[in-house]
Order: sequence, then C-alpha cells, then structure tokens
Amino acid sequence: MIPTALAGIAVAAAMTILPPTVGAQNASSVSTFRETVATPHIKVIDGGGAPKPRGTVTLQKQGAKQIFAVDVRNLIPSTGWGVWLDPNPTFQQGDVLSLLCQLDRVVSTGNTYRTKLEAWNTAPQFLTVSVSDLNDLTNQAICIGAPLVAGATNTTIDCILWAPISELLPDPNQVSFKKRAKLTLPVPPVITGQLWTPALKARGKISLQQSGTTGQSSIQVDAKNLLGGHTYSVWMTLTTVLDPEYPACITNSAASCLVKLDELTPDVSGKGGWYIRDTAAGDSLPEQVRYASDLANRLLMIKDEADLIYLQGVIPGP
Repeated sequence: MIPTALAGIAVAAAMTILPPTVGAQNASSVSTFRETVATPHIKVIDGGGAPKPRGTVTLQKQGAKQIFAVDVRNLIPSTGWGVWLDPNPTFQQGDVLSLLCQLDRVVSTGNTYRTKLEAWNTAPQFLTVSVSDLNDLTNQAICIGAPLVAGATNTTIDCILWAPISELLPDPNQVSFKKRAKLTLPVPPVITGQLWTPALKARGKISLQQSGTTGQSSIQVDAKNLLGGHTYSVWMTLTTVLDPEYPACITNSAASCLVKLDELTPDVSGKGGWYIRDTAAGDSLPEQVRYASDLANRLLMIKDEADLIYLQGVIPGP
C-alpha cells in the first residue's frame, strides 16, 4: 500500500457520459502521468537517484477503431492498481472517481503495469463509466490508484499519479513547442523595495517545453554566478503579465501573489544550481497545472533566505 502522505485521496463512484454529437477520425492524444503530491525532482547524476512512477495515457481514433491505452512504470508491486476517471480537469484530493479498468502487471519487468482496450464505432467498454466516444473524456483527468477499503461504499482511493486528458487532434504536434528566456538582474520597478543586486555577475535561463506527440511538459531553471554560502529558492507569481492585477503583484510582492516552487538544487561550485519539473519523469508541474503552456507569462524569481532577489524573468510561452 502506498503511504497516504505520498498520494492523493479520492472517492469512487459510477458515472455515465452522454454520447457525442460529432466524433473525430484519425486523431490521438497522449498525456504523461505525474505525482498527485509534489515532491522534489532528483536529477540523476552518475546513475544515482531512484526513478519515480511514470507513464502515459493514450487515446487514439484510427478510422472506426478507438483505442484507450495506459502504460505505467516504476509502480510498487501490489494488487488492486486501477485506472480511474476524475471528471475535473485537474486532480484534487477529495475528488469523486469512477473506475475505468484494472491494470495488468507485466511479469517480465515486475513494476510495469499496462492496459489496452479497443472497440469499433464506439469507445471501449469501461467498468463503471459509459462512454460512447473517446472525445467525451477530453478535459477530464485519469488517476492511477488502488482502493484503501475493498468493496466498501464510496471507497477511498489512494491515487499516486494523475494525467490530464488532452484533446484528440489529427496532428498532436501542433501543440508542441520549445522556448527559452533569460533570467536577468532585477531592475526598477523592484520588488519589496529592493534597490540593489546582491550578485552583479549572476545569470540564468528558463527553459519551457511541451510535446503533443509524447505528452511531456517540462520547465527547467538554471542559475550561475550567485553568491556562495546561501540557500536559493525559486518563486513564481500566480498572476501573468496579461492579468490586470499583475502590476500591483510585482510592486507589492503580496503573499497571495507569489508561491515558492522549491529550493534551487546547488551545483558543485555552490554558486549556482537548477530547478526542474518534467512530467516524463513523473514530476508534477508547478501548482499542478495541466501543461507547460499554462505557466507562460508568469514572473519567476531566484531569492535567498533573506528574501533578496538575485535573478528574475518572465516564463516564455508558445
């Protein structure tokens, strides 16, 4: 059983989805699973670091054929792993879930679980959800979990992974992009009245990536030439440059406007480091957003334990 502290808790229920009006043909979507409770990403160095549970959910329409497939790796061997549908776009603890299907353990690999369901002229048959077309699953979420109390009414589900269900597209690559932006020294108007820069040679960059063909979304922040002997953190605004509240957010640095993402992982020099979240590795994105594009146009900052800002920059978008 997965410890509750590492998982999202939800409740199971049955659900019926009405048939669609128009069904897409020769279309697909792929989404990557990510943790329901964010934990720091461990960058693998010299082969070290244990991999997180990760995987994909794939929806395909090949003419009249409709396919629903799930592939999850690095799961702790256990009984009861299933695929659950969350009617909300983003998983939250306490959501009411419906069982779609059980996962089949691949014995040759031990901790890999899969399922593949197929049907013609309709969506595959699920256990507790009636779906006439795979398009009906769009803008909902898929969870990987197991019941805590088998056979009980309103069974509590221990969900450790979730994935957004993307729109089925004839060419999923149309939502793919790679963007980079510089992190630069803070300039007026400054945040919290800061009128000087602690490290004049500090430099950094933000890398944002999204792939419609693999379902991967990632953000990476790199910084260098900081001052040694400090602990640095990555902060992000909850508003964007397009939000009317953004100017006040930047000027006043209101607590409700900013969120700490994580501490910067230091490099060997002690004067730089990185922050990375990659759904292909099982990471959740900041604030559990669905896609990397949802992070675009937010201000990102590198701060020390005294709340001084060393670097800042706007997250680029597609």
